[in-house]
Amino acid sequence: MMNGRDHQARRFAAGMGIDYGQCVHDANRRRPYGERLARTQAAAAYPDLRLRNVPLGPVAVFGASNFPLAFSVAGGDTASALAAGCPVIVKAHSAHPGTSELVGRAIQKAAQDHGLPEGVFSLLFDTGREIGQALVTDPRIKAVGFTGSRAGGTALMKIAQARPEPIPVYAEMSSINPVIMLPGALSQRADAIAAQFVASLTLGVGQFCTNPGLVLAVDGDGLQNFERAAAPALSQVPAANMLPACPPPWRTTRSSMSAQ
Repeated sequence: MMNGRDHQARRFAAGMGIDYGQCVHDANRRRPYGERLARTQAAAAYPDLRLRNVPLGPVAVFGASNFPLAFSVAGGDTASALAAGCPVIVKAHSAHPGTSELVGRAIQKAAQDHGLPEGVFSLLFDTGREIGQALVTDPRIKAVGFTGSRAGGTALMKIAQARPEPIPVYAEMSSINPVIMLPGALSQRADAIAAQFVASLTLGVGQFCTNPGLVLAVDGDGLQNFERAAAPALSQVPAANMLPACPPPWRTTRSSMSAQ
């Protein structure tokens, strides 16, 4: 019976186009092929371990409302799934259907220009939750990419986990992003921290996922100096339209925050 080492050696000899019996003979005489065979037999004593990246399969991507380009139809979730060799089905966000369609057509044209299969990318529209839920429950979907609220992300995760074949959900969800301000730092540079805090708070009209939502600090002179510097800095930030357009109460909230 041929053992694992003999099997590996025969494969080596066949790949080299030489006679296995001659290799064995040469191995005893230390000829070049024999030396290679000896090394091959020694290596065959170890397990043949290989690492291979295999595409999971079709991926459902849910576009975000606040960044129609960076985190939506052609965002990072779509790009990474396509790069891994997975077809993508995007559920467009109802906040910007026109932009989603324009970007989707650009992706389809790129796929056609490079000879990719038509099914490599699909774009679906829905004003409710039916299509999104159907996508996650469909057994042909093998992963989900989501950017949005915690409520929406956790709902999709529960659906994915309840499937007969659970699938991963790669979700970037909201966070309050607490900021801890130490007394020593506030006593030395309260004004600078206030300016940086306001810049982060209002970045992208306050829609970035890094937006600080909670401040933890010890009450004292340092914190009061921070508040006195942050309030006028916040009031000087011009108002802007959010994506989607934010209702008028935002301006009221912003004014009340400045007054505090």
